[in-house]
Amino acid sequence: MNRRAFVHALAALSAGGVATPALAAPPPSPTPPPAPAAGGVILVHLTAYDNDLCRRWDQRYLLGWMKSPQYRRVVYHRVEGNTAAETLNPKNWPAALRPYRGVEELKTAPSFIVFHRSQPVAAGAGMDGWANKVWPAIYRLTPA
Repeated sequence: MNRRAFVHALAALSAGGVATPALAAPPPSPTPPPAPAAGGVILVHLTAYDNDLCRRWDQRYLLGWMKSPQYRRVVYHRVEGNTAAETLNPKNWPAALRPYRGVEELKTAPSFIVFHRSQPVAAGAGMDGWANKVWPAIYRLTPA
């Protein structure tokens, strides 16, 4: 395991999130993971180690996201791959995300999709998608 993967896994585990390698066996359930009791908001984040935009998103937003009050109210799933092609291949996604492979925003890394009560409510790609679609949806769904 390289240092970056270890740091991401450690950060995700210590903050209560889950880092899911893109090549891991998908969960057997065809439905999204159980929603948290308060709010029922789930964020799935597709990212790749070799992708410049993914690294820039991590540098610019990840720490602030993990320190935000919204992070503690959301179930965060980070799907990571070595390459963008590997990460964006729906065959490598968790089974619960595969029905959304046609969503245009999930064809570029980094990509995000927000579920509220098991229904997709927002999707975005890149820093613009995060800032203009995904973050506002999370903020609206998880009031302070």
